[in-house]
Amino acid sequence: MSPIFAGAPRRAAGFALAALCGCGHPAPPPAPPPLPVLSAPVERPNTPPSLSVSGNAPDGIATYGATVALTARCDDREDGRLTGIHWTNGPGELLGAGAELRLMPEPGEYVLLATCSDLAGTATTVAASPRFEIIDRWSAADSVPVLVRLPYATTRGGSITPRSPGRSFDGTARDSLARGLLTVNVPSGDFRATGSAVRTPYMRSVRGNVASDDARRLSLRAIDATDSSAFARQLAQGLSEGVREERLVFVHGYRTSFESAAVRAARLAAEVQFPGATILFAWSSNAQLASYRSDQRAARDAGRQLAALLRELRADPGTSDLSIVSHSMGAEVLAAALRTLHEADSAAGATRMPPVMFREVVLVAPDLAAGAFLEQVLPALSARAARVTIYASAADFALWSSWGSNGERRLGLGGRFATLARGVETIEVPYSATDALGHNPFTAPPFRDDLHGLLVQHLPASLRSLREIRRDDGTIVWQLP
Repeated sequence: MSPIFAGAPRRAAGFALAALCGCGHPAPPPAPPPLPVLSAPVERPNTPPSLSVSGNAPDGIATYGATVALTARCDDREDGRLTGIHWTNGPGELLGAGAELRLMPEPGEYVLLATCSDLAGTATTVAASPRFEIIDRWSAADSVPVLVRLPYATTRGGSITPRSPGRSFDGTARDSLARGLLTVNVPSGDFRATGSAVRTPYMRSVRGNVASDDARRLSLRAIDATDSSAFARQLAQGLSEGVREERLVFVHGYRTSFESAAVRAARLAAEVQFPGATILFAWSSNAQLASYRSDQRAARDAGRQLAALLRELRADPGTSDLSIVSHSMGAEVLAAALRTLHEADSAAGATRMPPVMFREVVLVAPDLAAGAFLEQVLPALSARAARVTIYASAADFALWSSWGSNGERRLGLGGRFATLARGVETIEVPYSATDALGHNPFTAPPFRDDLHGLLVQHLPASLRSLREIRRDDGTIVWQLP
């Protein structure tokens, strides 16, 4: 059979089979299932968590001691309820973690923030509070003690005694200055009854966690020694964190131990509610009634060291205001310091540094010859001080005794012996506003209030609550109420 016809019988058989089944044509093979269409999977974007905060966050100004209580709720669509919440302040300092925050903020400005992150690392941050300020204000009625940080510089001999800070220095003299920082607990009643004080790096109230008798106990708690570089650095840092960058140097008087001088300086800071740093200059008083002459010599010798301290404070670029308060024989120290400064400036000539300048110079019951003040001290002060104030008393028995001993009228005597001069405000202190000797007005409320107006508010005598007494020659003496 020819190959061309070889498939004929099979085709015929196929047609015969089709005829038998009634199909007419052979059945086609079944179609294959459709192939799946391949495409990229669609991913749902991760949503940030939802964060809400409730609580008692202050708005504006709040008083130190209040507790801030905040609660946060964080929900995430993918991860559900989340508890990984962190609380921070504006600069990013971590304050706490968890759904709740309880905080008693220190004085300062705040904005509280809450942050919640989901498992994918997506975070949500919300403001948990408006901007607010915590101010610690207190008065004598609050019955809270005050801790005064007291920088000191001393010409006294001795060494640091941590367990008895007040006994660290004695009445002997040294050639160089020793410097450091004292912490003094001042009872609540030892500051102005009127007005209020503000917590600063150098003075703060103590609320809680103190001994029950601290509100009534005056004590030196701690003493730390430092060198001149660290002394200046610590002063600048503390002042930069405070209310005002002002410095007040206090120079004590005759018959005063180191501990008594520290107590007087710390009480002065609290009494007038000074907003900056009060610095104690402690010269080597012998602290004995019979040591008047030796104390007088020591006071004059200490002027050179006080001048050195004042130059350091002047040289510090952080200094904006410098005032000085001297009591009693402390005026001798100040007078000697001014002579030293004047001689140094004259010797330096054109190469000298800018002179030491004072915003306020205050002499309280000054045990200094009135003639020497007018002829030698006042000309130097007039060139250096914005204002000079003398507190004098006609009933100062200590200065009457000093007049008899020295044979010269004392600058701190008031009444008809008051020293009046151009550029000097003389304040008469009545005997009712001093101690039994008429020599110490620091604890009298009228004196505290007036010193506050002078050193803190920088008001002239005409704008303070003083009585004006005009003499026959037209000069004016002011009097405490």
